[in-house]
Amino acid sequence: MKFSLRNKAISFIIAMSLAFSLVAIITCKNIITRMVNDAYLTHSTELANTVTVTLDPEEVMTLREAVMDIYMSVDEDKRLNTENWENPGYDDYTALFDSVREMPEFIHLRDQMKLIQNQNNVDCIYLNYFDVPSMAAIYLADADDDDSCPPGSFDQYDMDSEETQNTIKDPTVGYPAYINNSEMYGWLLTVGVPVYSSDNEVICYLCVDVDMNQIREDQINIILLFVGILAVLSVVVCIIGYILMNRFIVKPIKMLSDTAANYCNSDNTILRHDFSDLKITNHDEIGVLSDSMKKMESDINDYYSKLITTRQELITSKEEANRMGEIANRDALTGIRNKRAYDDMLEQLNTDIKQGNARFGIAMVDLNYLKTINDVHGHEKGDIAIRKLCRIICFIFGHSPVFRIGGDEFAIVLKNGDYDNIDDLVKKFNREISENIGNNDLPAWEKVSAAIGYTYFKPGEDKSADEVFRRADSLMYDRKREMKSGGVR
Repeated sequence: MKFSLRNKAISFIIAMSLAFSLVAIITCKNIITRMVNDAYLTHSTELANTVTVTLDPEEVMTLREAVMDIYMSVDEDKRLNTENWENPGYDDYTALFDSVREMPEFIHLRDQMKLIQNQNNVDCIYLNYFDVPSMAAIYLADADDDDSCPPGSFDQYDMDSEETQNTIKDPTVGYPAYINNSEMYGWLLTVGVPVYSSDNEVICYLCVDVDMNQIREDQINIILLFVGILAVLSVVVCIIGYILMNRFIVKPIKMLSDTAANYCNSDNTILRHDFSDLKITNHDEIGVLSDSMKKMESDINDYYSKLITTRQELITSKEEANRMGEIANRDALTGIRNKRAYDDMLEQLNTDIKQGNARFGIAMVDLNYLKTINDVHGHEKGDIAIRKLCRIICFIFGHSPVFRIGGDEFAIVLKNGDYDNIDDLVKKFNREISENIGNNDLPAWEKVSAAIGYTYFKPGEDKSADEVFRRADSLMYDRKREMKSGGVR
């Protein structure tokens, strides 16, 4: 045995444990990532809201006015945003705001934000004013020690972005949390909340930056801890699973397998009790299997012979039923489907109507002067006339089922291409009938004359297929009267 059941069981347990562990790791990774992100987002938003409460709105307003006075005094083409920080002119531009750094309001606000920044796990806290006309986010004060964004420095914003438009429409929304990865600032999670004046107007935004690398480091540490715990649990589960599977599955099945192998290789004409002697106490499918194999010793031949007999009887019965069903639905004279088959078709059409997917039409054809042919030439010639009309109908309406529902009446359930091309087919039918009537080489009973009427199923109007049938039948009789009044034979 190249790969025993025991080895398969071990492989199965290990594979299932690995699969479960992989799914658990992926699932928990996503959950942990979301939880850590949410935790940092909540922490940053709450911190930003807390800081805004501690700031003096009057000081913030004074600082903003001082920065904006200088900003507005600089020509627009001489303002250099933070993307130009390596440009020598950038230092000259920010130097214009040196007086702001000496303002007591600036020093007090910066120190307040620096104290809170140092006590919390954030990268930076700063005040930012969003100036719509110049499409700029202007820094008022930065708690960072190196003053990386000095007063008057600004970032240029995309005014067409959805976030910017939302802030312009409603300044109270602030800067909803977003992640930005730039060469200048690095990989950051940023959130900004409004700072309100005493008149409840938005002065500027208090922004908090969190280093995404720190967030990812926390996520990785938690995930690694979870993976370690999961690995230990997986090993324990594999050991316990192996012991249980070997005791309750592998060992009993091996006993049954060995007994069956020896049983087949021995003289099985002698009454044997190999399976009866097995001590298998499982009260599960293996126990049922053991009992079944014990019973097999006495019943298998009887079951096999009964199975063969029953199978042959079923085959014979099915063939007979199919044959009788085919005969019952066929018209004996023409070989096409009869009235019984037509009634079955109407039931199917009614089902389609109830389900809302019905698309069909019905055409009625009636043989003219059948009684005259029977009376003058005999019923045998009348049967010939019926069969000829049937051939004409089946030839022209080759894509639809045709039924003989009376002595001289035929019904056609229009489907497929016949449904779409019914007008052309009816013209062809009438032309065929006219040519047939005018053919003097034919005996009188083969010059068949027939009237046809047709209509479509109308959703919302017709409640059953029988209504369509009656309308088609009425149109057929209208055609019959038209033919007689016009002198058509």
